[in-house]
Amino acid sequence: MANKHRFGTGVRVLGSIVAVVALLSASAVAQQTKPRLASLEEFGKCTERWDADACLEALQAYVKAHPPQAFDAGKVVTMNLNHWAAIPFFDKALATKADPARCADQRLALAVISGLALPNEDKDNKIVAAASKILRTKCWAELQAPVTQALEESGASGYIVANVCPVLAEKKQTSKACEKKAAAPPPPPPTQWEALDPKKLEVENTVKVYRGDEGRRVSLVKVKGKDYYLIKFEGFRGPWSGKVLLHREDPAGTGYDYWTQAGGGHYVSVVARRGYGSDYTYEMYPQGDKEPFYVGYDERESKAASAKAILSELAK
Repeated sequence: MANKHRFGTGVRVLGSIVAVVALLSASAVAQQTKPRLASLEEFGKCTERWDADACLEALQAYVKAHPPQAFDAGKVVTMNLNHWAAIPFFDKALATKADPARCADQRLALAVISGLALPNEDKDNKIVAAASKILRTKCWAELQAPVTQALEESGASGYIVANVCPVLAEKKQTSKACEKKAAAPPPPPPTQWEALDPKKLEVENTVKVYRGDEGRRVSLVKVKGKDYYLIKFEGFRGPWSGKVLLHREDPAGTGYDYWTQAGGGHYVSVVARRGYGSDYTYEMYPQGDKEPFYVGYDERESKAASAKAILSELAK
């Protein structure tokens, strides 16, 4: 019986030791502050648990211990992070071996294009420099076509233009994306106000009437042969209420501005802009009232209005 008791005691002691070891192992895992990689395949899982910088640092440590795997490390990075993050690994690998097979690898092209699309400044400077070196001195024959295609698809804008065009110039290659654009023509001079004699004006028969809240109403009549309109404001506060004023129509943005001379200056009182649909929206800025007021087209009122009557009011 004594032997049996000693055997039971041994089992309990062994169990306690196992429990303590397990507890210490769990504590060590919990206290681990940096990831470690035993293979390249673990990099993807690392990025699911740790931040990118920590995993890249772990991958750099792994590659330092396994230099021949630097190129494959770059490929693994492109599958899990931004492609440009793989540039340091590809740069290290190509410094040792830059053969056509490596240079033609699609993952390398993705990384170089991504790196050349970064701003060549601050912390991104080293990435851009390394990507440019790979293109210029290591894999020009294989990377020229995909990099040039990406450049031209950029629409001649972005950092890739500034980073790639000098390389093309060095290699005596051309691209439309690198051509200097002609300076934009100067803006046209502002339209001049033409002094029209109200007594000699002729107008088209059509009247367009727009109505707003609280009885506000605006009527537009086109002057024949001129970019001018008669505009009558009704229901507004201020000196323009009930009056017909001559306005000039000028193209502006997605529509037109209607302006007149007020106080010796250029005063826009009606703004028409085309929205996502086919209709225009109209904003009113009558002098002397709060602004803006929105109005909508009234077909019934438009058919009932008289262009000649509005013209006669201007002549008064």
